[in-house]
Amino acid sequence: RKTYTLNFSFQQVINKRTNVMLATAPTLQEGLLSTPFHRTFFIEQTEAKVENLPRTRFKLPIALKANYFAWSFLITQWTYRFYYDDFGITSHTAQIRTPVKLIPFLTFYPSYRFYRQTKSNFFQPYKEHSLDQVYYTSDHDLSAFYSHQLGIGLRLSPYNGLIRSKSGKKALKSFSFEYLRYNRSTGLSAHQFSFSLDFIHQN
Repeated sequence: RKTYTLNFSFQQVINKRTNVMLATAPTLQEGLLSTPFHRTFFIEQTEAKVENLPRTRFKLPIALKANYFAWSFLITQWTYRFYYDDFGITSHTAQIRTPVKLIPFLTFYPSYRFYRQTKSNFFQPYKEHSLDQVYYTSDHDLSAFYSHQLGIGLRLSPYNGLIRSKSGKKALKSFSFEYLRYNRSTGLSAHQFSFSLDFIHQN
């Protein structure tokens, strides 16, 4: 599989509190785009076939991002993303993230993301495909669905670092934790935990 991507972005400072960015990344994929472990069942027979998808796919995402510095301790980060591809999928994503500086070295950041997409031209659920179709899949990632994602996070980053070596040249600079709860209209749900440690080393 080969993937070709062009990235374009334009950023503008509106005023001392607001900046916006418009970005797009048109992408062309060529090669094997179907997945061997995705099986498709047909109306006319009981045996399954491996999904079959076109060998090229063009994707066009367009995103608008805005940061608003409400106060010195609060930033609101807004994102809207439109997506189209020639498989027939169109999607819309809206997200808000609001980092709040509780104290100078402790930041709390709740987030919410909503996503909705239409189904691919090649998708049908279990046993709704016909054998006369050239391309077919029952992968629910290519179905019509919507999803919600809620998140909370904490970042601890003291000015002098969390832990320093005796010489002072090495330090654990910051620690971050984030929890995400994901729910999809197809019945899929998930929990995600992530941790991040930042170290510095001075010669």
